[in-house]
Amino acid sequence: MGHGQARKLLKFCSNSTTSQAYLTQIISVIDTLQANSSYNSIFKIQSANFIGYLKNTANQELLRSDCDGFVKGLKAAKKADKEAEHEQKRLTATIRKQLQQVANSVTNGKGFYDFDN
Repeated sequence: MGHGQARKLLKFCSNSTTSQAYLTQIISVIDTLQANSSYNSIFKIQSANFIGYLKNTANQELLRSDCDGFVKGLKAAKKADKEAEHEQKRLTATIRKQLQQVANSVTNGKGFYDFDN
């Protein structure tokens, strides 16, 4: 945040009404988006741990009984999603490289101009 853009950030656990409202509304948005197969396919790839954590009834109860524990678990789920996304990018780069090697192999390293457009 810049000097003139200071925002007041709330501690998630400082108000149980707000934290419960967040959980209810975020699950509602997720449910709506998951009903669309295009969005749902992205969720499965990029946010599976986050969504799974939020939708787990034991974790929802944890929010009521141990908000700090809930937040810690939610952060771990988001971290796992980031790690999975990183791995997916690494695998995608490996696939691209291997496919490009085929084109380079059959053209003596020149590749195909048509494929680059």
